[in-house]
Amino acid sequence: MLSAGAAAVVGHSWPVYIGFPGGKGAATTAGIFLALVPLHMAIAILIMILCLIPTRNATLSAFLGFLALPFLVWWLQGDWPLALYMGLLPSVVGLKHRPTARHALASRPLREVVFDPWRREGRMG
Repeated sequence: MLSAGAAAVVGHSWPVYIGFPGGKGAATTAGIFLALVPLHMAIAILIMILCLIPTRNATLSAFLGFLALPFLVWWLQGDWPLALYMGLLPSVVGLKHRPTARHALASRPLREVVFDPWRREGRMG
């Protein structure tokens, strides 16, 4: 089941038979983790939401939720091979997000990247 999940993320991120570049794999990874460890993933989603409220930055929120997940699995379940899998699979998502993160950090100060500038300037919400 773990290898099928990894294959799904890789196939979603780099499709061979379809003529487009593919997705970033975050939703696919979240779905796999939700099937494998639903309680741990619920806690990770709570972490994502708690980060999303002040920052309004979905990429940062997903990163922190995925970062917490291997520690949650190791701490609550004691299954270190599964915790290792939970740490390695999101790295594929990180590979797909690198160009976006580099562009965001190069074009704006870190404070504006982390905290949504749209909300601060009053243009939205």
